[in-house]
Amino acid sequence: MRLLPPAALTLGLVLSACSGSDPKAMTAEGTRKLGAGDAKAALECFDDALAHLQPQGGDFLRASMGRFQALARLEPKRAQTEFLAFHVAHPNDVKEAEFKLVVDELLRRGSVAPATDLIEAGQKAFPNSPLMAQLLKAAGDAAKKSGDPAAVNKLKGLGYAGDG
Repeated sequence: MRLLPPAALTLGLVLSACSGSDPKAMTAEGTRKLGAGDAKAALECFDDALAHLQPQGGDFLRASMGRFQALARLEPKRAQTEFLAFHVAHPNDVKEAEFKLVVDELLRRGSVAPATDLIEAGQKAFPNSPLMAQLLKAAGDAAKKSGDPAAVNKLKGLGYAGDG
């Protein structure tokens, strides 16, 4: 019997971590990896799950939102662009809570500009939304803390009052 070298075993485990045909299990594994701080592996799991799902329904939305969270950690601008495209393609599925999930993730990473673009789209989709107002305040406070006057000014244009 021939034994595999440790590197080959490790590679096999990594490659099989999200393989399979059960999108719920792949989404759960992606969520676990995201929680453990491995956004790259999580993104792979969510992409694998989405490859096995029809573009509708709760499982599709869960895998998609996990994917956007992972992207926000890895490529904030891409997360913003792809989330906006997702919102246009699935307007009945993307609610205020989905905007909040991605905006919060972007703000935790200090990605104020992409978060601002999502807030602007969220305000258009959900006018007079208290949740969008909360996100606007959070983004404005983050922009002020980062010392980015251009971001603060853009947010003021969206209605951010700040405290001066």
